[in-house]
Amino acid sequence: MTATITDDFKRQLSGNLQKTYDSGDTYYICVGRSEQWNDTDVPPGVSLQDNLQSLSFSRQTRLSMQSAKRVFNLSYVIPRYNWQSGTIFQAYDDTITDVTDNTKYYVVTELNQVYMCLRSGIDGAGNIIPSIVQPTGVSVNPFKTADGYFWKFMYTISVGDTDKYVTTKFLPVRYIDSAGPEDEATIIEQKGIQNAASPKQIVGYKVTNNGAASYVTPPTVTVVGNGTQAQARASIDAGGNLISVEVDSNGSGGWLFGTGYDYAEAIVSGTGECVPILGPPLGLGGDPTIDLRATRHMFNVRLVNDETGTIIAGGQDFRQMSLLKNPLVYNHIGDSAYTENTGIFLDGFKMSGLTGTFFNDDVISGTGIPTPKGIVDKYYDSAGIGFLTYHQNDSTGYTPFVGNMLITSQSGASGTTLSSNREINPDIDKFSGELIYIDNRTAVPRENVSQQDLKIVIRY
Repeated sequence: MTATITDDFKRQLSGNLQKTYDSGDTYYICVGRSEQWNDTDVPPGVSLQDNLQSLSFSRQTRLSMQSAKRVFNLSYVIPRYNWQSGTIFQAYDDTITDVTDNTKYYVVTELNQVYMCLRSGIDGAGNIIPSIVQPTGVSVNPFKTADGYFWKFMYTISVGDTDKYVTTKFLPVRYIDSAGPEDEATIIEQKGIQNAASPKQIVGYKVTNNGAASYVTPPTVTVVGNGTQAQARASIDAGGNLISVEVDSNGSGGWLFGTGYDYAEAIVSGTGECVPILGPPLGLGGDPTIDLRATRHMFNVRLVNDETGTIIAGGQDFRQMSLLKNPLVYNHIGDSAYTENTGIFLDGFKMSGLTGTFFNDDVISGTGIPTPKGIVDKYYDSAGIGFLTYHQNDSTGYTPFVGNMLITSQSGASGTTLSSNREINPDIDKFSGELIYIDNRTAVPRENVSQQDLKIVIRY
């Protein structure tokens, strides 16, 4: 026998994350791993494997962290499906377990408006036809377009949310708790849609038996269940087959979805059969995160240049992105939370007696046995003093660099660590906080004048 977690549990998990974020827990997107992948590492693009979830891999990830930026942009997201003329869109179906290319039942239009498809257009034989009329308008009521598609407007994506969360693959979606005159128009608009929703409706019907050409006139459909007022209308083709059953109109521009249905059946006169499709519990548009099956969160930060020296840049690169929850300050006293917007994880030291230049990703060595080694993440010099930040891992070992130590690099540079006041301390304790996501990738370059939008999508 198979088992699965339900959408309710997924929403509980995602809701818990949202609550921790809203209540003040801090999340940081971290970048790191300047050195190239090698044969003993897991290359980017490989599916998540057991070793990626090991304590060892998490430790190596922390050891390679360079910089972090706090997340102030968090949203539910859903897969993106653009409305495009000539495309078939499926109707909402309460038996769908996931939204895929084959079951897509919502679209985003060129105006960044999101619509749910309640019924696909069909031809005279009952076959689904492509959509050729783009849905428009922000009515609280569902509507039909000339191609026979039946749509429900859900919300408009604001300019701000477009900038933060819209990608070629994802769209933002959210529930609006409250809206007032001071809120932006898209929030007020969506709140109106939510407030107009009627719970526990029957939003469509699916033919399961066409009646084997037994009809001369369309059959009657009687809806039975624990709700009220749902009515349906049947259509037949020229051969007497039942080809569709749809929500009936009230004759005044409204639709007889009914309300209050936890369960229902649709009884077709004659030999044809159909089953009702029950809508989301809060009603169409009542909560778009439920209606559109949102089971993903997107975390977003934007790295701008070197963030005034608090993000490693200057020709450096990174090959890992990770998500860290509630890190602490370096050498924390009393578990002091780190709450700054940006920060660096790297150790460093100051040198004098400089010759040559220490380059990014150089392996540096000190003197002594065992020999201290590290990997350069950033270097610059000023007034005869060299400032070098580095990281160590299992390949370099962890022997510390000390004062008055000669430091040499693979490229031939050298310098001697200062005897006092030599240490450059990290901002963040890299071994604090919960490491809840790791993403391996190919190298992403960072220059002092550069900008990257970093987006992490977590699916439940």
